[in-house]
Amino acid sequence: MKKILLIAFVVIFLILVGLFFLPFSYLSNPRTFEELSIQDEGYQLHGFVSEGTDKTGNWVILAHGNRKPGQEHELYQSIRENLPPDYSVLAVDLRGFGGSTGNGDNQLPETIDRSADLASVRNHLLENYGVEEDHIVLIGHSFGAAQVLNVAQDQNYQLVIPIGLGDWDALLESESGIDGYMQKFEANTSILVDRQVMREDAKKFTSEALFSECPESPVWFVFASQDDAIPVHLEAFQSLSEACPDLVHWSEVPVSDHMYGTEMFRLPEPLRGIYTRISLSLLKYRLGQILHSVDQ
Repeated sequence: MKKILLIAFVVIFLILVGLFFLPFSYLSNPRTFEELSIQDEGYQLHGFVSEGTDKTGNWVILAHGNRKPGQEHELYQSIRENLPPDYSVLAVDLRGFGGSTGNGDNQLPETIDRSADLASVRNHLLENYGVEEDHIVLIGHSFGAAQVLNVAQDQNYQLVIPIGLGDWDALLESESGIDGYMQKFEANTSILVDRQVMREDAKKFTSEALFSECPESPVWFVFASQDDAIPVHLEAFQSLSEACPDLVHWSEVPVSDHMYGTEMFRLPEPLRGIYTRISLSLLKYRLGQILHSVDQ
């Protein structure tokens, strides 16, 4: 009996050790990137590029969320470094974020619509790498998710993956919501925003704008299991999937929050680091599944 208990203890111990170290080893071989600049109409986009092992294969354009460091934020570094190695990647700082500039006086005619930035990156790939649009995948998180989903409505890409799309309907329902977002946006970009222009821009990202018609590009929604916006978007998604079932899909990443543990500062180290690694490894696995499903 003691021998059986000892064997059971050893097996359980090894399983727990494996579960603990697996996320660390799974994210232990990040790819390398080179910095680049894209000039367009008086502003400069800063980014990171890494060509994949398949030189004639697919490209990912990665758009970040509303975070001041842009692509240098821990979450976006992890996403771009752990995409499948056969995919080439261009991760760009949207105007005002990270290493990208505004248009001189840091005031733009639009406030939160960054479709022009994505168009500049797409054109850069077409002109400098000979990439075709149907070989480009757009991935965006949070603020970036709204950007790539907006583009998917009327442009043809191989696939568009919005991660953690926010609830823009709720944002527009109150003046305090708009004020809060304006303050956060200005703090992260140093770009002054006009309330009315921002309100008009934000309408492009509401459920009515993004879920009322079938998109031109196939879309695969990804949400962390603890994303607050899931109930709002799931209902809209279900209606959309009935109208265009071959174009839209849905996935959730278990035991993860909106920022995949990278901003869970209430947890002490090393617990936060462990949770972050687990969440990021699950996100990596899910994105790998989705990306390779379009190749088959």
